[in-house]
Amino acid sequence: MSVHPHALDVARLSRGKLRLIGLGGIGSFLAPVVVRFVASLESVPATIHLVDGDEFEAHNAVRMQVPDYGNKAAVLADELLGEHRRPGLTLRGIEQFIDADNAARWIEEGDIVLLAV
Repeated sequence: MSVHPHALDVARLSRGKLRLIGLGGIGSFLAPVVVRFVASLESVPATIHLVDGDEFEAHNAVRMQVPDYGNKAAVLADELLGEHRRPGLTLRGIEQFIDADNAARWIEEGDIVLLAV
């Protein structure tokens, strides 16, 4: 049996973290889908970090799916963990912007990074 070269290595989720960076117009819609998919892999331990240093503002409601006011990463992480809580799944909101000074702290070898900025 051959494996497609672009197939998702699900076991990779247990060796690193999945980092979704940017929770604006794209990331706020992507986050629920990603968390739902990873949560459905019940036998795979996984850590997901939702990363954004920005606050949700009401005038952005037409282009974002953020359920409440406050930091987008924290608010989305709280809501999604409530919906998809399971043993072995860690979901955390990182309330920072990623830049040259802190990228090495938040992105490590083996991580899966989804950039949605």
